[in-house]
Amino acid sequence: MDTLTSLEYLSVIDFPKLKLSFLKQAFLPPNLQHIEVKSLRIAKPVTEWGLQGLTALSGMNIGGDDIVNLFLKERKLPISLVFLKIQHLSETKFLEGNGLLHLSSLEFLRFYECSELVSLPKKSLPSSLKSLYFLKCPSLESLPEDSLPSSLKQLHIWECPLLEESHNMSHGQSEAKGMKNSNPVSDSVQLKMANEFSTLCDAAEGFCDPLLQHCNLF
Repeated sequence: MDTLTSLEYLSVIDFPKLKLSFLKQAFLPPNLQHIEVKSLRIAKPVTEWGLQGLTALSGMNIGGDDIVNLFLKERKLPISLVFLKIQHLSETKFLEGNGLLHLSSLEFLRFYECSELVSLPKKSLPSSLKSLYFLKCPSLESLPEDSLPSSLKQLHIWECPLLEESHNMSHGQSEAKGMKNSNPVSDSVQLKMANEFSTLCDAAEGFCDPLLQHCNLF
C-alpha cells in the first residue's frame, strides 16, 4: 500500500473482527491526508499503524468505543491533525485520559452520535481549537466551561437535550439576576443551539472536513 503515493483518503469501516497488525508506518501511503476508522470492535494494533509518521495527515474520523478509547488513552492521535470527528460511542460515558490535549494544530472537533457521553474532562481540549460541535449526544450534561480554550470561536449543539436544558436554565437564571453574559462560554464564541437550526443539514454546516470539502455525517 505504501506504493500508492497519490492516495489521500483511506476508509476502514465496520470490520469488527478485522486484525490490522500488518499495518505499519512504512505500509501506509505516505501522502495520506485523511483516515476514517469506524468499527464496534477492532484489534489493539490499530494504534500501532505509525500514524505519527504521516506528516500530511490532517483529518481523522474515528468511531466505536474501543477504537476511540485506545487512541485517546494511549495518545496515539497524530499531532498534525487539524480536523477530528469522534462518533458512534454507545458505551463510553467519559473520555479516557487527555488524548486530545497534545493536538496543538487541531482546530475543528466534532462529536456525533455519542449516546452515553456525559461530559468532557476538564482541561482536555487543545489551545488551538476554533470550532466544537455536538450532534445527537442525548446524555451530554455539561461542558468544562472553565477550561474551554480561549481560541474557541464556534460552539454548535444539536439534539443534546440535557445540555440544551442546562444552558436554558442558566440563561433564565442569568436574566432573572440581570447578568450580562448567559452563555456557557465567553462572549467571543458563536453559540448555536438546536432551536436555531431548521434541519440536520443546517446544523451540520461547517461539520464537514474543511480540508477536503467533504461531508460524512452518518
